[in-house]
Amino acid sequence: MRPMETGVDEIEALRRQVVASDSHVLDLRVLIIELWRWKWLIVLFLLAGAAYGIRDLRNFVPKYEAQMLVAPAEGSGEFTIAGGRGGGLNSLVQSLVTRGGASATTFDRLSVMFSSVSLAEYLQRKYGLLQVIFKSSWDEKNQRWIAPKTGKPGWRDKLRAYFHFNSWREPDIQTLANYIGGLIRIEQKENSPFKAVTVRHRDRDFALRMLKTAYWAADELLREQDRIEVERRRAYIESQLARTTLVDSRAALIALLAGEERRAMLLNSDLPYAARVIEPPRVSAQPREPSVARLVGLPVVVAGVLGFVVVSVIAAFRRE
Repeated sequence: MRPMETGVDEIEALRRQVVASDSHVLDLRVLIIELWRWKWLIVLFLLAGAAYGIRDLRNFVPKYEAQMLVAPAEGSGEFTIAGGRGGGLNSLVQSLVTRGGASATTFDRLSVMFSSVSLAEYLQRKYGLLQVIFKSSWDEKNQRWIAPKTGKPGWRDKLRAYFHFNSWREPDIQTLANYIGGLIRIEQKENSPFKAVTVRHRDRDFALRMLKTAYWAADELLREQDRIEVERRRAYIESQLARTTLVDSRAALIALLAGEERRAMLLNSDLPYAARVIEPPRVSAQPREPSVARLVGLPVVVAGVLGFVVVSVIAAFRRE
């Protein structure tokens, strides 16, 4: 008998001996023996995980990062009442104070504005971004959108149709709003009150241009909305002031009107509205490199754990 066969027989005999000792508990020695017996299966899992990670690493698209650092304006969206009689306002005067939300600030509204249809409409009207971003589907000569050529439906198309996935449609304002909302990222700088507004794209110039265009357009659009709101509130307060003869109510209304006047003065300035710019928009000199540990290491670890679990299940079934 060859030495290799002798070693295998000894391992098998040891496994049977351990199994016979306790038929209800999976002994660690049995698990180690089964892991060694099925080591080729674990190696296959590891190779599959490595192949999956290498594929993702190969398909990684390097992107440039355009970033600006801002400090959200303090007290944005808050309306205070001047004068010493503010604590005795009646319900009529209290109803004149309009707030955007209990905890929402102007910068919070700016963050939501990036994915709004109103901003997309503004950018499309001013820059025609749909035709720039989705230029591969735009026929400039005939001024129309071109559907992708699919030919005979393949298994992927049939599978999408079976599960009722959406088919291709012409890009519209909602498409542009979704694109811009996914492109702009806002991250809190660690251990600081500042926020980083970033855009990542494979085209360096496009990343910087989109960051500047989208941010300043959203800031100006938000300013214009608040300017209109202030004008409406001011007109309403003035109309109430003309009708009211009670001294306390008139004093409260005049205080409210003074607050709206101060807010109107701030809205008409040329300073940034939603946040103070700490660092102007800039773009990285080199694109972001792929993370080998995340793209390759993580799939390998997951595959190894999965292989261990599969061998453990096999060992448990062999105990039965």
